[in-house]
Amino acid sequence: MLATRRLPRRNLLGYSVITSTQGLLWALVVYALYAVAELSWLRIPFLPMSVIGTAVAFYAGFKNNSAYDRFWEGRKIWGGIVNESRTFASAVLLYVQPGDGGPEARQTRRDLVYRHLAWMNAVRLQLRRTSRLHDRPSRGTRIRLEAHAAHM
Repeated sequence: MLATRRLPRRNLLGYSVITSTQGLLWALVVYALYAVAELSWLRIPFLPMSVIGTAVAFYAGFKNNSAYDRFWEGRKIWGGIVNESRTFASAVLLYVQPGDGGPEARQTRRDLVYRHLAWMNAVRLQLRRTSRLHDRPSRGTRIRLEAHAAHM
């Protein structure tokens, strides 16, 4: 997943300080014009504000719901790809037997599975729109891959 459990405060402030400052300054200007300059035409009745607020709440709710639906559909599709990849790896290990060609068959099995893993990684990076192809796997991932490769 892209999200982490912690969001650094520095990042949060970096995203919100400019917008919050602009909103605060605008509110101060409007308040000064209304209270100090006594421009009563700046007053807005309560009813239109409540109707507009309700409409905006419905709009935001529907947008949030559709965004979650898109996210969930992507998760289902990615889960299907992962499941079919396991099936593919099992089929390769079943149909390409080491006894058929000795070391060449073993290398063929390894190449097929690793190429498929590379394809899955390329799809993952493309879907996330990242270009970190040269990232090293974590120690735990590397150990699992090496243990799996030893049994091929």
